[in-house]
Amino acid sequence: MFARLLQNSPIWAKAFAASVVLFVCLGALGATAYLTLDKSARGLTTLRDTNLPRQNAVAELTHDIIATHVKLFRHVTWGSNSVNSALLLGLSKEIRADLTALKSRVNSLVAQPNLALRERQDWIALQIKWAKYDRAARDTLDVAATDAPMATMMLGGTDDDFQQLANELHNLSAWVTERTRSVTGTLADEAESRKKMIAVGGLAGGLISILVTLLVAGSIVRPIRSVTRAMSQISRGNTDLDLDRRDRSDEIGQMINAVVSYRDRLQQQKDELHIQNMRFDTALNNMSQGLAMFDAEQRLVVCNDEYIAIYAWAEGFFQPGMTLQEILEDRVRSGLMSNESLDGIRGTAAAGTGDGRKAAFYCQLNDGRCIAVVARPMLDGGTVTTHEDVTERRRAETQIAYMAHHDALTGLANRILLRERIQAALSACPDRPLAVFCLDLDRFKAVNDTLGHPVGDAVLRMAANRLNSCIRETDTVARLGGDEFAIVASLAPLDASALAARIVEAISQPYDPDGHRIEIGISIGIALAPGDGNDPDELLKNADLALYRAKAQGRNTHRFFEPDEDLGLTERYRLEQDLRRAIGAREFEVHYQPICSIETGRTISVEALVRWRHPVHGLILPDRFIPLAEETGLIHALGELVLRQACADAIDWPSYAKVAVNLSPLQFQSPDLAGHVAAILADSGLPAYRLELEITETVLLQRSNDNIRTLQELSALGISIALDDFGTGYSSLSYLRLFRFDRIKIDRSFVSEMAQMEASAAIVCAVANLGRSLDIVTVAEGVETEEQLALLRAAGCTQAQGYLLGRPIPAADLIFDVEMDATHALGGISGCTISENAGSASQAAACADSAG
Repeated sequence: MFARLLQNSPIWAKAFAASVVLFVCLGALGATAYLTLDKSARGLTTLRDTNLPRQNAVAELTHDIIATHVKLFRHVTWGSNSVNSALLLGLSKEIRADLTALKSRVNSLVAQPNLALRERQDWIALQIKWAKYDRAARDTLDVAATDAPMATMMLGGTDDDFQQLANELHNLSAWVTERTRSVTGTLADEAESRKKMIAVGGLAGGLISILVTLLVAGSIVRPIRSVTRAMSQISRGNTDLDLDRRDRSDEIGQMINAVVSYRDRLQQQKDELHIQNMRFDTALNNMSQGLAMFDAEQRLVVCNDEYIAIYAWAEGFFQPGMTLQEILEDRVRSGLMSNESLDGIRGTAAAGTGDGRKAAFYCQLNDGRCIAVVARPMLDGGTVTTHEDVTERRRAETQIAYMAHHDALTGLANRILLRERIQAALSACPDRPLAVFCLDLDRFKAVNDTLGHPVGDAVLRMAANRLNSCIRETDTVARLGGDEFAIVASLAPLDASALAARIVEAISQPYDPDGHRIEIGISIGIALAPGDGNDPDELLKNADLALYRAKAQGRNTHRFFEPDEDLGLTERYRLEQDLRRAIGAREFEVHYQPICSIETGRTISVEALVRWRHPVHGLILPDRFIPLAEETGLIHALGELVLRQACADAIDWPSYAKVAVNLSPLQFQSPDLAGHVAAILADSGLPAYRLELEITETVLLQRSNDNIRTLQELSALGISIALDDFGTGYSSLSYLRLFRFDRIKIDRSFVSEMAQMEASAAIVCAVANLGRSLDIVTVAEGVETEEQLALLRAAGCTQAQGYLLGRPIPAADLIFDVEMDATHALGGISGCTISENAGSASQAAACADSAG
C-alpha cells in the first residue's frame, strides 16, 4: 500500500516528505536536498515537455518523409510498368498532398521557440535540404505523367536529395537524442548526489532517514536509469525491449509512457518499411521484362526473377556485388553468346551510356533467341538495364516486311518492291542502261475459265519460276497482278531483246498441272532508261504501251517502246485509265430511245443507251469506249451499272412500258448471269416482264450450249430476250430454232437502203414475214425518214426505232402516253412520200405484196 502510494505520488511530494523527516535530523541537509530535488524536477519537466516531444517530432517527420519517398518510388515503378492511369493519378495527388503537408511541418518545426543555437542551425539545414528534395520530387512527378522512362532516370537524382535529407534528419535525431541522454544523465548524476547527501544525513538521522532515502531513491532513480538504458538501446535501433512500471502516474511514469510510445512508433515504421520492400520486390519480380541494376563500379545491386529466367541462370547464381564482367563471361561459358557478340554489346552499350543517354540494342543468343536490351544511366554513375525476349516479335516483323514487298501467290516482288528497285537502279547509275519489261501471259484467261482458278494459280507459279530462271541474280522479277509481270534489269537494247526472246521461249513450253496439258504464250513490252524515261512510273507506263503494241501485232513476241508508233496507244492507254476511274466516279449516264408501235405510233418500250460524261472531253458516245471496256474486262462493271440504273428508272414508268438493255457477249462468261440479273430486279422492285435483254448472234457463236442454257434461265424468270442486229454476220436461222426470241431487231443498214436497193427491201420483208410466222415481234432500227416508216409498215414490221421517232434522251424527258401525229399514225402507204425512181416504186409494191 505504501509502495503503491509512493509510486503514484508526485516527485515533489516525495521530496517534501523526505525533507520533513530529514529536517528533524539535519535541517540544513534537508533544505539542500529539497533544493536539489526541485532542480531535478525541473530537469525532468524539461525532459518531458521539451526533449522528448522534439525527439518524437523528429521521429514522426522521419517516418512521414520515408513513407512519401516510398510512394514516389512506387509511382515511378508503376508508370514504367504501365499500371492503370487512374491509380497513377490518385497516387500522384496523394504524394503532392503529402509534400505540401510535410513542407508546412518542417517550417513550423524550424519556427519553434527556445531552440538552442546548434539545434536551430540543424533545423535550418534540414529546411534547405527539404526544399531541394521537394522540388526534385515534384519534378519527377511531372515528368512521370508523360515519360515514365525519364522519370525512372530522374528518380536517381531524387534519391540523392532524399539521402541528403535523411542525413540531416539523422544528425538532428542524434543531436536531440544526445540532449535527452545528457539531461537524463544529469538527472542520474543529481540523483546520485542526493543519494550520498541523504546517506550522510541518514547516518546522522538514523535508521528512519536511511529508510526514507532508500524508498525515495528506489522510486525515482531506478526507473530513470531504466528509461535511460531504454533510450540508449532505442537510439541504436533496438526496439525489442520491455519497460515495466507503466502503471505509474507520476512524472517518471509519464516519461516511461513517452519512451514506450516512441519505441512503438519506431517498430511500426520498421513494419511499414518491411511491407513497402515486400511490395517493391513483388512488383519487381512480376515485371514482363528482366531488370538488373548496377552501381558506378558495374557491380550488381538488384535484379528480378525475369532477368534470371531469360538467361536461364541457376538458382543462387546471382549475388549482389557481382560484376557485369563476371555475368557476361558466364553467358559465354554457358554457350549462350560468343566472344564476338560480347564485344559488340560492350561497344554498343558504352556508346549509349558514355554521354548520359540510354542505349538500346539487340542481343542475339546462340539458341536463336533475340533479346532487346535498354541500358539507362543513373546520376550516381550506375546503370539500369531492361531485357525483353522479342524473338517472336522480330520474326513477325520480318514476315510482315516480306509480305509487304512480295506477291503471296508466286513469292515474286510486288509492285512496291519493283518500283523501289527501279528507283534504286536509276539513282545509283543514272547513265547506265536499264531495261524495264512489262509482260502479259497470252491465252491465260481461258485457263481460268475452263480449268478453274486453282489450276490457273499453279500455272502462274510455274510461269514465275521460269521467269526467275531466265534472269540474273541482280535482276528483279515482279508480279503486278493477275497474269501481268514485270522485270527490271541493267541491260543494253541487244541484251534486253535476247532476254525477251529467252522468256518467250521458256513461257511457251507446255505446262502440265494436275495432268492438264496447257500451252500459253507471253507478250512483252520493253522501255529503256534513260532514253524512254528516268522515272519508275514513266518507264512502266511506256513499257506497258509497248506491251499493247506487242499484243496488237500478233502476241507471243516483244516490242520496244517507240514514241511515234505508240502515240495512238498512249491515247488509248489514257482512255483506259479514264474509263477505270469513271466507273468508280459514276460518270456514266443512261439515255433512253423510244421503240414505237408502227401501227399506233405509241411508245411501248425504250432502249437503254449508255453515255460517258467525261469531265474534260464532254459527252463520249458508246462506239469509243464500249469496245475498250470489253477488251479490258470493264464491261462487267459497266454493264451492271447500266442494268441497275435502267431498272431503277423504269420502276416509275407506266406498267406497259418495257426497258431494253444490251448485254455484251463477255457478260455471258459470268457463271451465274441469270441469278445476278434476278438480284438486280429484286433490288429495284421492277417486274421481270418489263425487262428486255438484247443480245447479238456472237452470244450464240461462243460457248453455244452454255449461253443457250443461260438464255433459257433468263427467259424462265419472265424476262424478254431480243436478238439485236439481225441480218448481219452469219445470221443463221438455226439460232431461231435453238431459242425462241421475243423480238428480232432488223439492222439499221437494211432499213437505210430499203428505198434504194431491192435486196435490202426484200430482206426486211422476209424477216418481217418470218417474225409473223414464228409469232416474234420485229423491230426495225435506224428509222430516220417518213418514207422508211411507210415501207416498214407495208412490209409488216411490228415496231420501229430511230431518230424519226425519238432520239436518246434522259429518263426525266420521256413521255409514254402521246401518240404520233397523223403522219406517223394509222395512215397507210398513201400517207408516205415515195421516191419516184423505179427502184423505190417496185420496193413499195414488193412490200405491199408481201404484207398481203
